[in-house]
Amino acid sequence: MVDRASFERQNPDYDLKRPSTMESLDDAGIDVAAGADGLAIMGPFEADEYLIMCPQFYGYAFGKKAWGEMLVEFIKPIQFAEHAYDQLVLDPATKDLVLGLVESHGKLHADLIQGKGRGLIFLLHGSPGQGKTLTAEVIAEHLQRPLISMGAGEMGTGPDKLEKRLQSLLTLAETWQAVLLLDEADVFMERRSTHEMYRNACVSIFLRLLERYQGILFLTTNRVGTFDEAFHSRLSLALRFADMDESARLVVWTQALDRLAASDAATAANWRDRINVSTMAHIPFNGRRINGIVRTAHALALRDKVVIDQTHFDTVIKRLQQFDKDVHLGIGDMSTRAKSIRRRKTHRVAADDALLAEDSSSEESEDENVVEECIGGSCA
Repeated sequence: MVDRASFERQNPDYDLKRPSTMESLDDAGIDVAAGADGLAIMGPFEADEYLIMCPQFYGYAFGKKAWGEMLVEFIKPIQFAEHAYDQLVLDPATKDLVLGLVESHGKLHADLIQGKGRGLIFLLHGSPGQGKTLTAEVIAEHLQRPLISMGAGEMGTGPDKLEKRLQSLLTLAETWQAVLLLDEADVFMERRSTHEMYRNACVSIFLRLLERYQGILFLTTNRVGTFDEAFHSRLSLALRFADMDESARLVVWTQALDRLAASDAATAANWRDRINVSTMAHIPFNGRRINGIVRTAHALALRDKVVIDQTHFDTVIKRLQQFDKDVHLGIGDMSTRAKSIRRRKTHRVAADDALLAEDSSSEESEDENVVEECIGGSCA
């Protein structure tokens, strides 16, 4: 995002380059306009005048989540995925509901208090890999707006840092009319208690700032049961993402392979002749795993310099299923290993005790025999 004004607000100590002309220089060669926000430009630039301009601009890199100076030569129009929302695997009624809300945002009735109640806040909850983050991403693509994505771990560790960071994000989202996504938001929405003042402060800050936010916000979580009740009335819509059934997984497999064929026709063209997605759809993988399997199988095919086929998928799936089995059995888990070691030590100690008891018993038996022989008069 090219935004010099926001760059300056977010980085007040940064030494920004400012425009000047020969007319703005005094007799000592000092630019008297250096402290101004900018100079009025009279008329359009000529082609050769662009050659003396600064090759850099100030902006925000969404992928890096950082401000910086960037080269003008790399500026290009944003290419939005126009049909991204059609690829979202949700039931039609839910898709229509979400789409209706985001498209009518700004026309909705506001709260009685000015500046409150204009935000559109979605809560997306469910197990990992079911499409929560993807929903926010495709909504941004559909609206042709930037997406600001931030995880709970990037928001700071104290109430002061949280407030500063969250306020900055909300301000940028409103300025750019961006869609804001906060992943794993349950960290700041947990139920308050009388014993945890730190968490109470974070929750109160989160509540206060969300109440004044006027943009589109998506919150994702895997632990909706821990939420503070005060958040319930502040949500515009809560959507539960249940685990995908076989038909939904079949759609995800098909879409992932179609995208692969579009990007690498040499490897994945006519994939339907070689890959059995119906069989793979029986396996209860989530959407994130399915896309990961496709990428890994593609990498194997590129390594082998062959077209992608079922054997590549079978190799990847076998490894994943073995990993799931190991996780379920606790193989490699330190606590399980410690228990196993303790169990072996216990068995060893018990065995040693049994041997000692046996030796002691045999010695007592020998002593008794000696005593009997002496009583019989055989020992002098």
